[in-house]
Amino acid sequence: MQSVELTQEQWAAIERLRHEDVNRLRLTHHGDPSMTTVIDQIECRARTSKKLASTLSTYPLFIFPSVLSAEQCTSDSLASFHASLIPVDAAVLDMTCGLGIDAIHLATKAACVEAYEINEFTASCVRHNVAAAAIENLKIFCGDSVKRLETLNPDSFDCIFIDPARRGAYGKRLFALADCEPDVTALLPRMLEVAPLVIIKASPMLDIAHTVSELGHNVSRVIAVGDRRECKELIIICERKDTVSPVLCAVTLSGEKISGEWEFTRNEENNAPAIYGLPDAGDYLYEPYPATLKSGGFKSLSSRFKVKKIAPNSHLYSSQSILDDFPGERFRILEAAPFSKKSVRELKGRYDRLDISVRNFPMKPEEISAKLKIKGGGTERLFATKDANDRPIVIVATKE
Repeated sequence: MQSVELTQEQWAAIERLRHEDVNRLRLTHHGDPSMTTVIDQIECRARTSKKLASTLSTYPLFIFPSVLSAEQCTSDSLASFHASLIPVDAAVLDMTCGLGIDAIHLATKAACVEAYEINEFTASCVRHNVAAAAIENLKIFCGDSVKRLETLNPDSFDCIFIDPARRGAYGKRLFALADCEPDVTALLPRMLEVAPLVIIKASPMLDIAHTVSELGHNVSRVIAVGDRRECKELIIICERKDTVSPVLCAVTLSGEKISGEWEFTRNEENNAPAIYGLPDAGDYLYEPYPATLKSGGFKSLSSRFKVKKIAPNSHLYSSQSILDDFPGERFRILEAAPFSKKSVRELKGRYDRLDISVRNFPMKPEEISAKLKIKGGGTERLFATKDANDRPIVIVATKE
């Protein structure tokens, strides 16, 4: 097994060359194993400079086992959120340690964390990082956590955290929980014997209703987590108690802070009376964050916030007043009109640039841009959608 430790000369080279182009460095130092290690570390730092900014600044001697580990690791912001879900001073079992970012963050809140990584070199790197950071309540083990689970007594831990591997043979991406490794759908009963709380990190591509059905009545909460650009993951919270209607949540992060939160139940959504209607110029338009969209609750949003939903399948909302706590982006409407030859002609004359979005609309943004002969970008956004009567409309708005 290759050495985990880096020499002082290698650390000096990492610092000296950290802003250099890694592809040029690889050509220059081809065949030099010591420099290959240096370049790998430089590339890993470049790839994770944003998502691991806190970790890399706090632990400057952090070692990455591979470039792939840097690509696949969770971010500091997500790991910090994961840590917020465990009880204070809990005993935690992390069954899928990987690069250890989640385990390190869990250790800031837990009394103790026992983390398992099946790859020997990766486990050695994480163990080195933990020792270098003097994190005394985090122990890293190389081994199969499923086998460890089989040996544990009931209530050995307060919480189990697991992020099943989503890549199969030849790098094929997997999404369904039963296809991932390990299979949490089969392990869940045993995990709940060992700990009363199980936190499962899963792909944002999963269908929430199917996932809840797959895991059974122990699912108490499903959280869609993302930023303002995309939904990053689903977190499934399982407990020993039976839950008929789990709470569905959306959390939007800005760095390590929560900038938008939303929760409801499926029963609430089924019974919520949605308010439909078209907005007017001067009204406020609300576009739910990606995690909010993933969680659903579209009628509940309308009912809870007293906002008009433009159409059943458009998922755009409007109101005459400002709502600071709506879990989405807010715009001020400049104009709203049917999508017709007249409106196309008028839009051409009024705008040089428009950022175009479509919701439940038969044309793609680039097709609309070509039809309007307007370039993309700019400070105003055109929303192309349909009204409650399935008629195409356009709304031009500016970001608040």
